[in-house]
Amino acid sequence: MARTKANTTIDLDNIEENIRGSFFAFLSRGGVDVNNIQELQKLKHNTLDCALYAVFDDLFKPSKNLPDNKRSLIPYDDNSVLTRLVDVYIRLCNLTDNDSTMRGFSALTGIDDNTLWKWERDELNPERREIVKRITRNRVDMIENKLSDNPIGATALANNSKSLGMMWSRNTAQIQNTKAVYIIPAEKSRPGLPNETRGQITDTETGDGL
Repeated sequence: MARTKANTTIDLDNIEENIRGSFFAFLSRGGVDVNNIQELQKLKHNTLDCALYAVFDDLFKPSKNLPDNKRSLIPYDDNSVLTRLVDVYIRLCNLTDNDSTMRGFSALTGIDDNTLWKWERDELNPERREIVKRITRNRVDMIENKLSDNPIGATALANNSKSLGMMWSRNTAQIQNTKAVYIIPAEKSRPGLPNETRGQITDTETGDGL
């Protein structure tokens, strides 16, 4: 089913292809070489958001008010469609080396981010909850990969997330352990050694007798 110019319907059969086409067309108009992966991975987050908003305007923004204050033509109650949307969104984020966020997914789909946060905690619809949680999980995975490359820059992100904070602590502890210096205790702190053995250790530590 083809989408009309007035945005009264959406083409669910080709939704992924249409999203990618609209996304790359916007970037191309801005001078981005969409065939150059290195250039795509340099996109700033605000540029990504602008491209996602452009896709929404092109594909999902309704031409008239919808019931229940819905802002998008996307069927909210169809988990299979939601899964496909999350899939393509995560792929675009990974391709451009940007974190996946509820705000970004909201920009793409028009689904209010507060609604997305509610869905992520919805015990009555576990299937939808797990679908939406993938956005956050992918973000955590991406940040975890970046921690080893730029640990200082990731500190601020870790401070605002319990799970990332724990991960940051683990990574810091591992780094400190690899740099730890172990000092041989002084003679008095090691009672019970034969006098001859203590003397050998002392000679080794001080260099005496070499």
